[in-house]
Amino acid sequence: VVVVVVVVVVRARVRVCRGEGLRGWKPSAQDILKRQDSATAKAMVLSRKPPPLSPMPPVSSVASVNCLAAPQMPSSTTTTTTSSSSTAHLLQVLEEEGIVVLPSAVSRDKAAQLRSTVLADLARYKVNPVEGCFSNINSAVNRYGLRVKLTPLVQQMLQDVLAGERRGVYEALVSRQGKLVELGAIVSEPGSAQQEIHSDVDFDSAATRIFTTFVALQDVTVDMGPTLVWPGTQSEYWCTFYKPKMLGPVDSWYEETPPTKLTLKCGDAVVMDTRVMHCGGANKSKLDRVLMHFSFESAVCEDTPTRPCGFTYHILPELADTFSLNDLAV
Repeated sequence: VVVVVVVVVVRARVRVCRGEGLRGWKPSAQDILKRQDSATAKAMVLSRKPPPLSPMPPVSSVASVNCLAAPQMPSSTTTTTTSSSSTAHLLQVLEEEGIVVLPSAVSRDKAAQLRSTVLADLARYKVNPVEGCFSNINSAVNRYGLRVKLTPLVQQMLQDVLAGERRGVYEALVSRQGKLVELGAIVSEPGSAQQEIHSDVDFDSAATRIFTTFVALQDVTVDMGPTLVWPGTQSEYWCTFYKPKMLGPVDSWYEETPPTKLTLKCGDAVVMDTRVMHCGGANKSKLDRVLMHFSFESAVCEDTPTRPCGFTYHILPELADTFSLNDLAV
């Protein structure tokens, strides 16, 4: 009897260590009860299905989680109840999905100017690289990460994205004192492969929060390899109960669960929780896919005393730890 018990226990542990994805995992009733009511828990245990993804804390609790005050709308005579409602909706989508699109955040003309500048800089750096001009990037063949200067054109782009009710979104996420910790551009040339699925930081409830914004500098179509995102994978629930039991980025769950493809219009911006699982797609078109990106980080404080593990902080040294949200959102 003792031998049989030991064999069963060992086989069970091997199953867990091999990370048999979601199909081989049955959570305990105690796990489910933390997120579901008792009736749902009973149904889950009987059906042997994993619990559904649980959303992040309600929008109203975002501020307290990040040591922030309640979301503040920018002072303006044009601020209306509709704007406040829209800001709350954007925050809710971001907390539940891990991404939210801000349509037409930058004009098409300005985006086109930025695109020309980035591609000209890239062509020059390929011939005569400047120290620190390139940043590390996954799947770097035909894909480039550039650190960019805070030129008047780039600063105007930041002001445009952070204008109006959108500023209220950023203030609620990182506060007006949130620091600019990344500023650059990504160029995916034709032939660039799909990146490995990843998150930019590990989940850590005691760490500061970092949110990255991508701005499309041309229309992004499916054949250009848009960013692929698996909504909801930034939540504490998913990172605690799902992710540790999976086979990393090659787990079949990602193939069986269709991602959101961030096909965008020129000038659209996307705010992304850096904990969400995502990757750049394969560019099968004949055009370069060019994105500007910038990231803000919430302040270190009593509730979030550490910085998250894994973030790259790709920004020119002269810009590091220099600008706050309040400095740039004029």
